[in-house]
Amino acid sequence: MTFLVLGPVLIAAGWIVAALLSPYPFAAAVPFILAQFALTTLLLGLLAVSRKVWKETGPDTTAFVALHGLIYYGFANVVPVFFRDTRPLELKLLMEERIPEAGLAAYAGATLAAIGLVAGAALGARIVLAAAGEIRLRAGENRRIPWLPGASTSAGILAVLVVVVLAGSARFGLDFAVTLSDENVRELGLLDQLLLHGLFWFLPLGPSLAATVYLQARRPRRATTVILVATSVILVAVVAVWRMRSTAMIAAALPFLLLGLTGRIDIRKWFGAVAVLLAVSYAAVTAVRISDLETLVTTSRGRPLDSSEVRDAVARRSGDQTVAGRAFFDFSYRAAGLEPVAALCEAQEKGQLRLQGGRVVVAGFLQSLPARLRPQQDLPLRVKTAPAVLGVFGEGDWVTTFLSEAVLSFGIWATVLYGFAAGLLIALIERLLVLFGSRPLFEGFLILRYAFLLYFVTAGADLATMTALFFKATIGYLAMFVLVGAIVQAVATPRRPA
Repeated sequence: MTFLVLGPVLIAAGWIVAALLSPYPFAAAVPFILAQFALTTLLLGLLAVSRKVWKETGPDTTAFVALHGLIYYGFANVVPVFFRDTRPLELKLLMEERIPEAGLAAYAGATLAAIGLVAGAALGARIVLAAAGEIRLRAGENRRIPWLPGASTSAGILAVLVVVVLAGSARFGLDFAVTLSDENVRELGLLDQLLLHGLFWFLPLGPSLAATVYLQARRPRRATTVILVATSVILVAVVAVWRMRSTAMIAAALPFLLLGLTGRIDIRKWFGAVAVLLAVSYAAVTAVRISDLETLVTTSRGRPLDSSEVRDAVARRSGDQTVAGRAFFDFSYRAAGLEPVAALCEAQEKGQLRLQGGRVVVAGFLQSLPARLRPQQDLPLRVKTAPAVLGVFGEGDWVTTFLSEAVLSFGIWATVLYGFAAGLLIALIERLLVLFGSRPLFEGFLILRYAFLLYFVTAGADLATMTALFFKATIGYLAMFVLVGAIVQAVATPRRPA
């Protein structure tokens, strides 16, 4: 109860302080602050409700919907809302080109839209959970914690995943920016397509699988612990090759969260250590990202790289960028989910942008079809490109979330309906993954569930990406997971005497 009362109050106090320090009149900020207070109360309440079933089936759709809201629509938006002029000059100019500035009233409207989206999604998810009933995930000799895969299955899949991640990193990692251009991705063969697209969903999961092996083992030995820690460090280091900062932080944090959720550690006592670990992970990956490594790889295509060249390139910095500067850049951009939504709300209010009536959502699903079945190769009404095509934003990347898709299609007041439909669909898929994962042969589905739910935290761009494109990208990995589960079961099942 203290958590539910103090959480919203403290965050509202933070918004009040920010409003008083900003150049805006405080009275103009009051509707926005009240909306944020209501949103925070709703999100923390959903987390509290979800915690009651975690021991049976682990964190469910409701918990991740709430986490999505806290990350993208909450206090992380303080910079674009109140301190836009304090942004680094590079980012300020970039955002001025791509996203039109919105007023406080538009941010209040975006927050109301977020409340509708989260409330609708939570309601849809709770209906599915109630209709499905309690799916019994039985704890047994090899599964002390029922909602995690067994120790043997986790160890087998971890070994496969380490090999695949290392192979994928050697194949694509250093060439990240070049490989992921649309033209080059289309030219990849089928195996490369399966390797590349599915890899992104599983890059942060290796360390949590290592923690799962430790949690499920009947007698964890010191050698096992050392091997699992070393594996986790290697996988986090590999993410640095991909220059994925948020992924590295998630990979480092997940094992501690699992240990906390299962009662092995008191997460409050470990909070400081985890915070330092996340900061180090971010700093290490950012140092690689702002170095001259990418320039070296791009200019040396076709010849092998010498280790000394790589070390020198990592040590050099592109321009005058610093880790702290990039941290502020990221905080005021990637976690600012309300900024594009506020711009959309203001454009709709002024009559510059009409509601798309679901066309943006449909375009996402059309894009997930095989290339031969799509009406055209690139669909401009996908959520990342629609605002530019419709004349609202400039061309280029921008922060995109489920809320952007909902507001583009249905406006502020109908996001609750979109959220309800999305919550029904996502929770239904999540329950099916739990149902399949309850069978010993298909424990790999529980790992697929990891990746599926984590998308709420890592991005949550649009409904099609999280459903149709997710399964399209991960089908090869799922086949490997099921194969590993089958081998584990075959080895573990005692043979009957002839």
